[in-house]
Amino acid sequence: MAKLKIFDNNNTNVNVPSKQGYINVATGVINDFINFESESDKNRSDLLQQYAGNNYIIYQLTRNPETNVQIDSNNCKVNIVLDGRKKPGVTFGKHNIVLPEIESGDPPLDAGYLSEHVKAISELYGAGTSPEVDQACKFLFGLMLLTRCR
Repeated sequence: MAKLKIFDNNNTNVNVPSKQGYINVATGVINDFINFESESDKNRSDLLQQYAGNNYIIYQLTRNPETNVQIDSNNCKVNIVLDGRKKPGVTFGKHNIVLPEIESGDPPLDAGYLSEHVKAISELYGAGTSPEVDQACKFLFGLMLLTRCR
């Protein structure tokens, strides 16, 4: 599974997230949920790019060579895994956790890569007014949808 990212100013050389790009994706998925959910896994990548808007490119990170490539229906499938809840009467729950891909030669796992995302949330949250909180929540939702913070 490729991680999807939207970079500020579409600059893939700096790991700074595009606040508005993620907000746009979250808003698009929320407002067009039924259509997004029913679309084919190949066409969902085009929908995500459409939701992001003309000024924001959604990239997937590839290996060999490691590079950021713009997603579209020709190179990216977006599968939906429904978030389930524990059923009544079931002894224990089952949860899926997505772990980062770590291969030989990769740096060790470090949560410091999230610093730019935390800065973006902090900037969007501001004084905590209702519109600011709404924008911060949409950014976080978009981040969860596309990158799962990995």
